[in-house]
Formats: sequence, C-alpha cells, structure tokens
Amino acid sequence: MTKLLSLVGLLLLMSNLFGGCSTGQSSTRFDKLSGKWQSKKTDLDRQLIPIQIGEHQLNVEVVSLPEDITLGLGNRNEIGSDGMLFVFPERRLVSFWMHQMRFPLDIVWIDGDRVIGLTTNLPPPEPSQPVEELPSYPSPAAVNQVLEINAGRVEELGITVGDLVKIDRPI
Repeated sequence: MTKLLSLVGLLLLMSNLFGGCSTGQSSTRFDKLSGKWQSKKTDLDRQLIPIQIGEHQLNVEVVSLPEDITLGLGNRNEIGSDGMLFVFPERRLVSFWMHQMRFPLDIVWIDGDRVIGLTTNLPPPEPSQPVEELPSYPSPAAVNQVLEINAGRVEELGITVGDLVKIDRPI
C-alpha cells in the first residue's frame, strides 16, 4: 500500500513539473546549468526579427514553443513576412512535413551561425492526400534553427550551404 501511495505521489509531482508544457503560455525546459526545470516563454515567440543570411536581410517570424513549431505555417495562405524561423532549445536532428500547407516552401537548415543544408521547392500536399502519406523532410545533420521561406527564394537570393547567418536579437 505504501508503494502505491509513493507512486501516486510521484506521479502528482511529475504532473506539476510538466503541467505547463502545452498551455501555449510557457514551455517547460530543463536548464542544464542550474539543474532545474524552468517554465519560460521567450519574448520573441511570434515576433518579427531581422536576420541576415549572406548579404541578404530578412524579417522573419520566430517560433520556439513546441505547439507553435508543430503548427508552423499550416493553415495560412501566405507567410506574412519574409519567412518563419523555428528555434530549438538544443541542436538535434529534425524532420519537417507540409501538413495543412497551402503554398510551396524552401527550407534553410541552420546550425549555429551557418547554413548547413537546403531543401527547395517543396509542394503543398493535395487536399485529399491522407496525413499518413505526407512525405517528411529531414535535416541533413543536427540543427538548432530552421528557416522556411517561399519556394524559389533560396535560388533568388543565392543562399548556399556555408552562408553566415546573423540574428540581430539574441534568441
């Protein structure tokens, strides 16, 4: 009986620790330096910020919360800026798909301050295409940021692997 009560107590404690993960108001993350869980919503979420890729200046919308990353540009008729910058709390392999997309995209894979890969001219899915049949587009290596821009912009701007990426406001 005491083991059961201990297990229930542990589950309640864990639910309190992770309860803010999906509220849309904050994100619960483990801070490796302090060794503590922290709830945090960055002031940059859904803000437009300037970034520079090579010689080109772009104004992009930033998303870093898991639910915003999952939604991305889905259900929109246009980007509404020069692009959307997805920011991850740590470097990792990621995979994107075109779920609920209505227009084609180019993806710029970024690690630190460099472009490490490009995936271009991704078509939106057909409206009748089943979700389980949607292709996914994996990063070529671990990344900490991904930029989605309108299809054709990579070529138009001459973005290449190795280009320097500068973000004016720290993320």
